[in-house]
Amino acid sequence: MYCKYCKAQKQAAGKSVFVTGNANFKRDNLVKRDAFIAAQQKPLQAAVRRQVVLSEEDKRRQLKIKFNIAYHIAKEELPFVKFHPLIKNGVDINPTYDNDKRCAQMIAQITDTMKKNLAVRLRAAPYLTILIDGDRDISNIECEIVYVRLLENGKPTNILVGQQTLEHSHALGVLNATKAAFDAVDCPGNEWMKKCVAFGADGASVNMGIRNGVIAHLQSEAGSHVIPIHCMPHRLELAILNLQKEDAKLAVVYDLLHLIWKTYHMSGKLK
Repeated sequence: MYCKYCKAQKQAAGKSVFVTGNANFKRDNLVKRDAFIAAQQKPLQAAVRRQVVLSEEDKRRQLKIKFNIAYHIAKEELPFVKFHPLIKNGVDINPTYDNDKRCAQMIAQITDTMKKNLAVRLRAAPYLTILIDGDRDISNIECEIVYVRLLENGKPTNILVGQQTLEHSHALGVLNATKAAFDAVDCPGNEWMKKCVAFGADGASVNMGIRNGVIAHLQSEAGSHVIPIHCMPHRLELAILNLQKEDAKLAVVYDLLHLIWKTYHMSGKLK
């Protein structure tokens, strides 16, 4: 009898009886030999496993850096072609996935993950308040920004739901944009409307009109229990404007400040 593995590796096995063959093998000798070979192999296997773990950790570290750079590009509204030079900016990482297409894919994955996390937080909240405000995007198109205010671990928290383009600037258009913002994060109207207890916006009639405002349509769909809350800074602004009409000195100060702002805002040196 002989060992076919030892016979195949004669240089490593030498002139062992497992190579030349023997008719009187004892069981104890075979057991000891197997234990010796296993002991010789374990350090190598452990070393290989350690190397694999270290390699995976390094890949994960580099991928994390790339995702952070992709998030920075999305947040700062930079072009995707900036992804490659930002990665090369003194960071010693593998150049894999360092192109604009991969950057777009990473941003899409980040977006999906953030939307899923937001949907989980919205579903976990028993009650919430809707906060909206008008805005314009970079192309000067009228949009609606939607926030929610809810309790997390007993603390009030404001969360950005999203920004939606207004198809129509009337109350129903604003409400539809609000619904679209929630739909975009996989939270349909039949879920968040059941939890809505208050609605906050500025005092424009399109928002706070008791007959045809957003609050009127929201109360008709979600319930009359929804409390309208007038934006406090906007109320303060209206109070100051009313005071300005009554005091000529305030009007002079306002005109001066507005002239200074307009002069510098329209200056070609700022462009």
